[in-house]
Amino acid sequence: MSAQLPLAFRWQVPSQSFSNYIAKSNQTVYQTLLQVLDKKEELSMYLWGESGTGKSHLLQAASQYASARNQIPVYLPFSQLQHISPDALDGLETVDLVCLDDIQQITSSSPAMLLEWEQALFGLFNRLHENQVPLLITANTQVQSLGLNLEDLVSRLSWGYSFKLEPLPENCKRIILQKYATSLGLSLPDKVADYLLSHHPENLKQLIIYLDKLNYASLAKKRRLSIPFIREVLNDRFSGE
Repeated sequence: MSAQLPLAFRWQVPSQSFSNYIAKSNQTVYQTLLQVLDKKEELSMYLWGESGTGKSHLLQAASQYASARNQIPVYLPFSQLQHISPDALDGLETVDLVCLDDIQQITSSSPAMLLEWEQALFGLFNRLHENQVPLLITANTQVQSLGLNLEDLVSRLSWGYSFKLEPLPENCKRIILQKYATSLGLSLPDKVADYLLSHHPENLKQLIIYLDKLNYASLAKKRRLSIPFIREVLNDRFSGE
């Protein structure tokens, strides 16, 4: 079985892997994550931090790492919560790795639905722990600040490792953008990358999405990436900024 995603989910960024992850100040996080995947340490890991710090990258890279070892990973992006129900967690204790991305999204649910999610997550955690299945979770804040009501779930989520991911320096963000552009067959000159970063320096994930859009436009119009071309394609997003 080689499927990594339940339902209709696909990788947000197919090229995100450990080989193109730039650890820098998050080196300890990266090394510990590898130990969790190899079941040498605790089997649960909670990663938190602001958008663009590489949380989704690490979870998708971990899923690809497991898949390459003929294991069955499941990656659930809670940013698509409208497409997921608590039932999606049923039976996940039978796979080899579970990655839950952006779980803070459940706190925007109605009180009744939040309770269902909390109970489902609590049950999943216990089943994974019993079956020795690694669990990786990301959120935008630490466990105690998520706004969860089920104290037993807060306790479970605090059992394993918890790390705050630190933002990358600007020069590293440029490298990431250029590496991703290269994976798409694009050339992203320094000046063009800096132009993108000047508009959304705080949101690397959004810039990756923009690069996907620019890639399609570049292929369709047979044009290389330049600042005028970016303004043309992303005019509705960058105009007036």
